[in-house]
Amino acid sequence: MAPETIEIKVQRLEERFMRVLHEQVISDIATLGGEARQPQGPQRARSKKQPRS
Repeated sequence: MAPETIEIKVQRLEERFMRVLHEQVISDIATLGGEARQPQGPQRARSKKQPRS
């Protein structure tokens, strides 16, 4: 493969990675914001860890 071809592939991967990372960060911030607004957030997180019998 020519070095130019590899360079183009790397650029495309970087763009895709940055887009996915950006979406993940936005959803994480939205999740954290939602938990901060709802006082029952911590209790919900705790109940998930305990297996239901």
